[in-house]
Amino acid sequence: MAYKISPGKLKEKWKAFCAQCDEHIEPVRYRGTVVQLPKRLIYSIDSFCCFAGLEENDLAALERNKNYAATVRLIRYTVLARKLEALVNGEGSTSGLIFDLKCNYGLHPTKKEDTQDWHITMNLGADDMDAPQPTVNAAEEVRKWKEQQEKQHQPTAAPPAAPPKSPSNYISFI
Repeated sequence: MAYKISPGKLKEKWKAFCAQCDEHIEPVRYRGTVVQLPKRLIYSIDSFCCFAGLEENDLAALERNKNYAATVRLIRYTVLARKLEALVNGEGSTSGLIFDLKCNYGLHPTKKEDTQDWHITMNLGADDMDAPQPTVNAAEEVRKWKEQQEKQHQPTAAPPAAPPKSPSNYISFI
């Protein structure tokens, strides 16, 4: 089968496509003037195929050919890496990128539940290390500490009464 493009030309087209996406400039209006801001575009297989003048079926056929397989694999991995980079850096539509990664690449993040309990033993320099160490129930210790704090801050007698206010306590400016 004769291909429209040689392996070297495919790699050249890919590099030119990446340069075009990385050097993209977007005009933005700022305070009444138009400012040119650099805005990297996210790579996609469809955009590359349009840029190179290929159909996506042609790219799949090229991938099956051993002469083109490494280049097409590089293209696909670079597109995936750029999409992940854009997702991490907040470029583009986050929900759109997640949808694309789920549908086209099968990436489904899963939440791992941590059900493992931790048991921590501290050695504070006891004399006899072979002696059984007392176990401490942290919840019981916290409850006892709270009760002790409440007892310390609880008034035992009525607070002293304020001294009666008399005219001698006031300063007169007459």
